[in-house]
Amino acid sequence: MNTNELVQSSASLGKLLTAINLGLSVIVSLMLVIGGIILALKRKQYTEETVGTIVGNDPPYAPLSCYKGVCDHITLTYSVANTKYKVRLDNVLVEDSKRYVVGNTVPVFYDKKDNSQISLEKSMDSHPLGGIMIFSGLAVLIVALFFFWLVRKNNAAAVLTGPLGLFRMI
Repeated sequence: MNTNELVQSSASLGKLLTAINLGLSVIVSLMLVIGGIILALKRKQYTEETVGTIVGNDPPYAPLSCYKGVCDHITLTYSVANTKYKVRLDNVLVEDSKRYVVGNTVPVFYDKKDNSQISLEKSMDSHPLGGIMIFSGLAVLIVALFFFWLVRKNNAAAVLTGPLGLFRMI
C-alpha cells in the first residue's frame, strides 16, 4: 500500500466518521431543540388577581420567618369564585419581607386555568432551561455542520479526521 492509497483510505474513513458524527449531532440537536421548545411553551401565566391573607403556619411547621428576601414558609388564604383556598408556599423570594406578617393582606396572582396555582408576583413561571436547550441544540448542529463542510471541502481535514476519529473511538 503506497502513501497515496493510505491518504485516500484515511480521508474516506474521515468522511465516513464525520457523516456519522453529523447524523448523531442532528439527532441530539433535534432532541435539545424540541425539548427546549416544550419547556419554553410550558409556562403558567399568573394573570388573575385576588387578595389573600397571611395566616402563618400550622403546626408542625416552623413559625413564619423571612430573612434577606427569602421567607421559609408563607401560609395564606384567598378566595376565587366563592371557593376558599389555603396554600403553603415554601422558600418564597420577596422584595419586602415586612409585608408578609401574619394578618396582613397581600395581592395573590393565580392561573385562571387552575385557581390553586398561585404566585405572589404577577409574572410568568418561566423555564430558562428551555432557552438554554434550544441554544445548545442549535450550537451543536452548527458546529457539526461546520466540521462536515470542512471535511468535505478539505482533503487534509478528512485525512486528519480518519485516524483521529478512530483513536477517539478506541
